[in-house]
Amino acid sequence: MSGYSFTNFKILICSAAVLMFSIPAVAGDNSAPAANITPTPAPIAVTGGSPAPATAINTAPTPKDTTATGLKIGYIDVNRIAQESNFGKEVNARLAAKAEKYKKDIAAKQRQLEKEKKAIEAQAPILTQEQRIAKAKAFDKKVSAYKRFVEAAEKDMQSMQIEAAKSIDAKIRGAAQNYGAANHYAAIVEKRELFYYDGTTEVQDITDEIIKLVDTKEQK
Repeated sequence: MSGYSFTNFKILICSAAVLMFSIPAVAGDNSAPAANITPTPAPIAVTGGSPAPATAINTAPTPKDTTATGLKIGYIDVNRIAQESNFGKEVNARLAAKAEKYKKDIAAKQRQLEKEKKAIEAQAPILTQEQRIAKAKAFDKKVSAYKRFVEAAEKDMQSMQIEAAKSIDAKIRGAAQNYGAANHYAAIVEKRELFYYDGTTEVQDITDEIIKLVDTKEQK
């Protein structure tokens, strides 16, 4: 199966760069901030005698008998299944809850850093050079810890989305195999753009049937 179109849970995070502040330059401090056309039949050449009456030529395509091969192929929209099945909705809900928690935690950490930044900037004029250097280094460590937390949150969400895709893939595969065997399908494939179809094989969209089967207790 291809990738599933789950709700995008990429955590939106304000850049840590906004947390940087300007401390008066200190000597020795080298730290850097962070168409379909029917052909017209050609005239028939006749030599001698009266011209023969024109013969009508049927150029319409001959309908194909879809029962000729006796094959059935089903196709499914995996993204619809991931979004509309109860199982898919549950997976999306868990991802949304986790992402929301991370957003709140990150926002709280950022507000705290911004508060500390303003306090240091306010104190800067009365601090000694050594005090400014010490506070700048301490703040830089907190900003670095904040960045590490954000990176870990992003990696955790990516990991959760990968696991979610694997779980819905397993559900769809199991449901498709059971449905295909029970209903005598030659194959069940993922919905894709069809470039050519000769009309001799029965092709059906069975997405709704697979959604129902995915949500049955037997599939859980």
